[in-house]
This record gives sequence, structure tokens and C-alpha cells, in this order.
Amino acid sequence: MNRLVTLLLWFIHAVIVSAENRGTSLPFPFVTLPPFAPTYDSVKNLECKNHALTYLKELHELKLWAVQMYDASGKIASGVMAGNVNWLGNDRQCLQVTSRPEAAKDDAENIRGQYCSFRIFADPRDKDSSSSGDLKEIYDHIHANDMTKNDIDDGIIFFPSVTPLSMGVCVPHSCTLKDVEGALAEWLAPLNSTVKLRLLTTETSCSLGDRDLTRPQGVMLFSLAMTLVGIMGAVYEKRKEKKGEDPKREGVLVRTFLAFSFRSNMRTLLDTSTPKDELSCLNGLRTILSLILFFLHRGLLILAGSVANRNEVATWMQGPKSMILRSFWIYVDTFVVMSGLLTSFYTVKRLQEGRKLNILKMYIRRYIKMTPLFVMSALTGLSALQLFSSEGHYSRLVHHFISCCEEAWLNVLTYTNTPRGLQRMCYLLSHQLETDMHMYILSPFIVLLLWKMGKYCILPLSLVIAALSALKVYKLYTLGLGTVLYFGISLTQIIASADELYLNFIHRLIPYIFGVSLGYILRMREKNSKLRSGRFFLGGILAVYGAYYSLLHMSHTSYPGYVFDPLEHALFGVFQPILWGFSISWFIFACANGQAEFFDRMLSWKGFIITSRLSFAFYMIQMPVMLINGTLSTDPAYVTIVSLLDLNVFVITTLASIWLTLIYLIPIGNIWNIFAEPKKQPIEGPKKE
Repeated sequence: MNRLVTLLLWFIHAVIVSAENRGTSLPFPFVTLPPFAPTYDSVKNLECKNHALTYLKELHELKLWAVQMYDASGKIASGVMAGNVNWLGNDRQCLQVTSRPEAAKDDAENIRGQYCSFRIFADPRDKDSSSSGDLKEIYDHIHANDMTKNDIDDGIIFFPSVTPLSMGVCVPHSCTLKDVEGALAEWLAPLNSTVKLRLLTTETSCSLGDRDLTRPQGVMLFSLAMTLVGIMGAVYEKRKEKKGEDPKREGVLVRTFLAFSFRSNMRTLLDTSTPKDELSCLNGLRTILSLILFFLHRGLLILAGSVANRNEVATWMQGPKSMILRSFWIYVDTFVVMSGLLTSFYTVKRLQEGRKLNILKMYIRRYIKMTPLFVMSALTGLSALQLFSSEGHYSRLVHHFISCCEEAWLNVLTYTNTPRGLQRMCYLLSHQLETDMHMYILSPFIVLLLWKMGKYCILPLSLVIAALSALKVYKLYTLGLGTVLYFGISLTQIIASADELYLNFIHRLIPYIFGVSLGYILRMREKNSKLRSGRFFLGGILAVYGAYYSLLHMSHTSYPGYVFDPLEHALFGVFQPILWGFSISWFIFACANGQAEFFDRMLSWKGFIITSRLSFAFYMIQMPVMLINGTLSTDPAYVTIVSLLDLNVFVITTLASIWLTLIYLIPIGNIWNIFAEPKKQPIEGPKKE
């Protein structure tokens, strides 16, 4: 222990001496920075400057509190060229610093720790000069060859980028953000000759650890209360059954209370019985896609944290294998196809049974079924983030999500969140739910068109797809939008592409039309009516090509040095949803039709019924769990492929999804059944073909 203390003191002494006698030709960040303290001329706050001078004086004297403040600040570590460029220090230690532990908190002489984090945008000043060629190559390594890049002026702080470097410092509590900003600029000024350094701070960059947690604690208490209601409902239900009474015969208020019973809801969750006409293969497909999206989000949020081997990760993200992530469109389009398919499949069944479509009631049911779980997932997840995130990551990531939701709760409730754009929308995962709701509004009219016109509907739907394709190619080409995450893409282009294509349901309608049409076809075809072998083989070949094109056609864009071609991306953006929509529709058709029996049996496993019921909640809650896991610590982590398989994150996400399903999703369905019993009404039969 004595040796460790001696080494620490020697290191501090060496750093202080180096501040006075620094004669190195190495550029930033290959330098040993002196202790940071806001003592510069730019600091006009005398109390801050006096406290900073006291800190430096007592650091020379090796006073414990001053050494702790110095130790809590981030230090430039080894492995910079491997991607270890987040030096956030120890925020928890910083906030515990006090120069006079026995003094009152408001004592003017008591210096307390304040944690501040900032980002550094650094580039060689003369990028084109041959004399700085080595320096440019060094910064290519530091920036991981610009796998994804951004600029200080674009204001994008929440999306993973390899451009900025991050640092945290511990300063006296009396210093304002303006004091720290000015002092940081002067602190780094001597290193600004060969490298252009610019600092980015936000309104929450400095923290005293005094965030108002009243609201998140209130949300967590409400969730706890709902859990207790579920437990009490289960106890009441059990007692009634022991007395030989049927709880389902109770009054409306009691049945509403019992709608939250964990006992009956768990039975509903674990029920694996299926109707004869259910498309069982969709349960397995939905489960597999949910897991793929989970691992994709996991990888994305790992990159948003502190990674010690970022260059190694950038190397992994090259070649055809990386298209599993870069071609994320296919997973989204698959969910869109399945959504349209299920909507059409059960709507046509209603028409076949001779019942009218109450379109307004369909909308209300959809809204009531989805919205409570969505809202509570957002509230619970964001509240947990506020409660558990470290200060080092709060200003970098978490505050952005919190502030966006504080501005947009009305937009969340009215499903007008996506028009705010990816930068300002509340709870990013809600985009899928919201665009699906927008497409669902159109679904009854598409189904009725199919029902009335039958096979004669092929022409008008083809014209609609052609018009949507023409609009999309025009937008893609004229705006220069990217349709895959190519190597070197800028965050500005990612956000623009997401806002125009990903969040705009108009440009996602093509796979939805495929899904609605498939649902109609599966209902109207005779049971077990199989295609002739020639047609089936031809359709299978086209489906395989569509899958290859959608997944691997743009794999050449995953290598460093790729030059963006707007025409190439525009054409891919048009053909990909058509070909993938056909491919996944063909696969589902083959399973449901008995011509892909092996896949149908595999995907129809009874256990997938349970995981499929959990998929909505699993999707909605996964990002907060991942963010909490990544923001608990400011220490850089060495990332491997195994990091994606973190059992802690997976198990917690699964348990959270079960909990949300039991206390919100299933109870809302129970309450709907209590208050809105369906009524059968006659309707004219379908047009005979």
C-alpha cells in the first residue's frame, strides 16, 4: 500500500513539474497535461479563481482533498491510437470531494467538487501539406478512419461518432460553466499549434450531483403501486377460487381490478393454445427479429459509451459481415410486412364472417392497446436512467433524451412525435410504433379495396407502388440521402436520411402493402392449396435473389475510402423494399401454405408464442436498460463480440418486458374486453372471381 501511495505521489509531482518544463514536439493528445484549474485571465469569477488557486497550492502540499480532486479528473491514457479517446475521470469521486469535511455545506471556505465533461474536436491544421502527412495518418488512427463522423457545428451529440474525444475534469463548486469553458480553452491553447482544437460543452456539462429526482422517483413509485395492485389482484382471485366462487362473475369494478391480477395475466402470457387459422410461423419470425434488433441496438449503444479499442471495432465493421448491421432496413421492413399481414388477415376474417368494419373502433382499440405500454416504457426507462446514470454520461447522452421528452409528451400521446425529427423526438424507439400506427390508419381502406376488387386490385396497387417508388428515388437523389450506413457516413446525413425515410411512413408503405396483400391472399385461398412446383421454384429463386440484393448488394460501401454515389443509393433505396417485401412475403406464404414445412415447424414451436407476446415490451424497454448498463461507469471498456451477449443486459431486459406485459399490456386488453364487447353485424359477401 505504501508503495502505491509513493508511486501516486511521484506521478503527481512529475505532472506538476512537466507543467512548468514542458518541451515536447508531440501533438495533442500525446502529451501529459498539467492539473486543470480555472486560474486563467478569462475567469472573472473571483471566488472560483481563489478556490482554484487554493486547490493548486494544496495539491503541491499533497493535501488529501486536493489529490482526490486531481485524481478524479480524466487523464490522457495509453492506447489513444487504438481508440481509447474518452478520458472521463471519476465523477463519483469528484462529487465527494470536500476540503473541510467537518464544515457546513454552504461554508464559503469549504471547497467542494464539481464534475464537468466536454468534447474535443481535434484535426491537423494543415491536412494537405506533405510535411503533416504523418500527423494526418496519426489522426486517421485516432478517428478510426472516420467510420462515422460529425462536426462540432452540427449539434448532434447522442449518436455514436468517432470524431470527438471526451474528457472530464473536477473543479471547485464555485466555478460556473462559463468559467470552465474559458479556462479550458486557455489550458489547451499551448497544444493548438499543429492541431486545431475546439471544445464542445452543453448546458449540463457541469454538475454538482444535485439533479432534481422528484419526478423519476414519482414514476418509479407509481410503477411499484401498479405492481402491488397486480399482487393484490392475484391474492383476491386465489381466495375467491378457494371459496368456490368465480371471480369473472363479479361486478365491473371488481373485474377491472382483477384485470391487473398477476395470476391470471401470467396464465394468459404462458398460454400456448392457438386457433386453427393462426399463422404460427410468425411467432418464431417475430422472436428471431426481436433478438436481431436487440443485438443491433446493443452494438450501437456500446459505441456510444467509452470504448478502449474503437479501431478494432471499426475493423470489424468492414466487409459483407458488417451488412448485418448496415442493412438494418430489412429487419424494419420485415416487421412492417408482418404488421400489414396480421391486420389484413384478421380484418378479412371479420368480413368473411359477415361483420361490418367499425373503422373508428379499430383505431380506438389500437390506440388503447399500444399507447399505455409505450408511455410507461418511456417514463419508466427514462426515470431509471436519471436515477442510475453517472454524471459523466448524463450530459453526454442522457440529458438529451430527457429534455426531448419534456418538450414532446403531447406529441407522444397524439402520435405526432416523428415529424419532430430524430434529433428532437421523444424516446427514439417509438418511431416504429408511431409509423406503424400511421400505416394502420390506411389499412382498412386497402383491405376494403382488395375485398371489393379482388384480383382486379393488382393494377391500382402496382400504380401506387410505382408512384411511391418514383417519389422516393426523387427524394433520395435530390437530397443526397444514404440508404445504408456506409463507411465514412456523416451524422448529418444519417439524421437527414432517418428524418426523410425512416420516420416518414409514406416511404415505408411499400412493404406494408405487400403485407396487407399477403394477408388477403392467405385468407381467400383454399386451405392447403399449394402452388405448382414450377411456379413455386421460380418464386423461390426470385425471393432468394431479393434477399441477397437487400442484404449484400451494398457491401462494397463498408470499406474505408468509399465515395458516396447518390444515384447508387437512390436506386438501392427503391428496389430494396420491393425485393425484400416480396422475399419475406414469399417465405411466409410458403410456410403458411405448407410448402416450407421444415421452416414452418421450426418457427411454430410453442415457446415462440410466449416470446412473441413479450416482443413489444422487449423492444420498447431494451434501450434504457442498455443505456443504464453503459452509463453506470465512466471507465473505458475493451469491446469484443462477446460484449453483445452480455447476459446481465439480456436477463434484465427480459424480466422488465415480462413485468411491463403483466402490469400494462395484458391488463389493458382485459379492460377492453370488459367495456367493449364486439357485436356481429351483417355485410355483403366478397366479390366472386
